[in-house]
Amino acid sequence: MGSIRLVEKIVFSFPDSLLVINYDAFSGCDSLTDVTIPPSVIELSSYSFNNCAGLLNINVDVANPFYTSISGVVFSDDLTEIFIYPNGRAGTYTIPSSVTTIRWSCFRFSSELTVVTIPNSVTAIDISAFYDCDKLTSIDIPAGVVAIGDGAFGDCDGLISINVDPGNTAYATDGGVLFNATLTSLIQCLASKSGVYNVPFGVLAITDKAFDSCELLSEIVLPASLLEIGDGAFNYCKGLTSLDMPNSVTSLGEGAFALQ
Repeated sequence: MGSIRLVEKIVFSFPDSLLVINYDAFSGCDSLTDVTIPPSVIELSSYSFNNCAGLLNINVDVANPFYTSISGVVFSDDLTEIFIYPNGRAGTYTIPSSVTTIRWSCFRFSSELTVVTIPNSVTAIDISAFYDCDKLTSIDIPAGVVAIGDGAFGDCDGLISINVDPGNTAYATDGGVLFNATLTSLIQCLASKSGVYNVPFGVLAITDKAFDSCELLSEIVLPASLLEIGDGAFNYCKGLTSLDMPNSVTSLGEGAFALQ
């Protein structure tokens, strides 16, 4: 008769007195699958459970007055903000129609997420909201979105198209790349872009992290109209072999060409 191996079950419990779960508190805890937020918590960072590859459910105690959960996804108590989507989930997700804001890094590192539906109610998509969601192939931005944070769709290796509703007055796309409505600011290039990319003439600014992790680009051609390059604009573009800076550029952001 073979031996029987006993596997210890490890249970993590938050103390009832806990008030704050800080930024990065459980970063990289890949074995974590389920968490329950106690009623005492008054402050929860949307980055608290960053890069937890096995996390499937974050449940909030019903007595918590500040946060709530629906099927393991964390929201503000009034359901207008989506805070944390568990990184271990695969497949598709539809954001509830009550949501107006997708919080900072909410879906970040959800590498198995294939489709996300953003409702017409959403007006703001925060910094790095979908960063490193590698299996997303397209994103549809509704007409009501008026604010998109830096790197909101950065390092999404499989993303081939960002589509903006024709009724949106703040943003537009050209060749799947995200711009402001007047095409004077380039906001997000696709990480899937390869070879040579020509920034359209008329672009005045390349915003913070606009080309972050565009590792497949070998050359970026900048137009003579360009005035500003933001912080980390070409961060981790490790495949670049050529980039000529036009004389028109008057502002170069911090870490514009950093490799980190």
